[in-house]
Amino acid sequence: MIPARFAHVEIEETLPRLLRHNARTHGADVALREKELGLWKSHSWIDFHDRARLWALALRGLGVGKGDVVAIVGDARPDWVAAAIGAHATGALTMGLYQEALESEIDYLVDLAEAKVVVAENEEQVDKILRAASDAPSVRWIVYCDARGMRKYDDPRLVHRDALLETARGVAAAEPGLWDSLVDATSGDDPAMLTTDYIAAQTVKRGMHGRVTLGHVGMLDVLDPEHRARVIAQLREARIHVISLPATELHVKGRTDPSRTWRGVTRLGELRAAGVNVVISTNNIVNPFTPYGHPDLLRQALVAAMAAHLGNLDQLPWLADMFTTNAARAIALENYGLVEGAAADLVVLDARDVAQAITEQVEKLFVIKRGRVVARNTRTSELLLP
Repeated sequence: MIPARFAHVEIEETLPRLLRHNARTHGADVALREKELGLWKSHSWIDFHDRARLWALALRGLGVGKGDVVAIVGDARPDWVAAAIGAHATGALTMGLYQEALESEIDYLVDLAEAKVVVAENEEQVDKILRAASDAPSVRWIVYCDARGMRKYDDPRLVHRDALLETARGVAAAEPGLWDSLVDATSGDDPAMLTTDYIAAQTVKRGMHGRVTLGHVGMLDVLDPEHRARVIAQLREARIHVISLPATELHVKGRTDPSRTWRGVTRLGELRAAGVNVVISTNNIVNPFTPYGHPDLLRQALVAAMAAHLGNLDQLPWLADMFTTNAARAIALENYGLVEGAAADLVVLDARDVAQAITEQVEKLFVIKRGRVVARNTRTSELLLP
């Protein structure tokens, strides 16, 4: 059961909602600290909340709304986080960019994401963004935070943060209920849905069919069947590969949601039935994400069978495809499979069929790499009679 002190998380399920809640309940407490000239400067929850509120109203004034993308590049500072939460309050997506990113990397990402607004920390980042924006017609505004060295620029898309937030203060005074209405409209389910939809749409738009992979897509589990079917259809159209980490999904998802108790496991059966290439894997080996994590893919297949209700004898056989042939397809691995001329890389299991291999977690008798046995295992059982 969720601890009482965290019960509000079930209701305040987005970052803007949580920030507003913390400002109301922990107002004067320290929310974060920033080092300036060697000295730590503290920001209270009220201060941080007010900053994010101004960013939301400012970005909204620049035309940012639901589904738009706001890119942010700079050091880890309070305005970085405040701008991101403010953008979320408008319904926008945010894309963080490393301040050390090369110009070519920023150029590619800003164009790929079709960022509408870019928030840049200083002159160095503005230089990169201006060059990238020449190839990214979607960029309408570039907000810079540090004004030093900026007098020489005359690009009409440039606007100083301070001027922008000052305008937002006027909006807040004229429409005192606007921020709350924006925050109230946010939903914890929106970001993941928009991300999946967005990636699928971009994949189709850019002709990258079959070359994009998504992990988990666990939020499909909380969508109503009709909405879920629409998202799956988009994934199929884009020929996006989906990788499920069933043990991690069960361990992480739905932990703080006692009312819906959703499982968060990738909808393996539905995705496969729709023609989406689905893969089972794991990337957490005895770590905080999955403290009982194990690299054995047979074990992951058993977890998936139980969690995704795929235990029928006609379902178990194709579970093995998800960590063999489907995985090879996702990474475009050629010369793969049990066919003449393919690389002799395989594991020999002590089982008559896939169902037995998964349900009984049988021994791996031989591991063969490039036609050579590189590992051999045996399992010994002894019945001790009285």
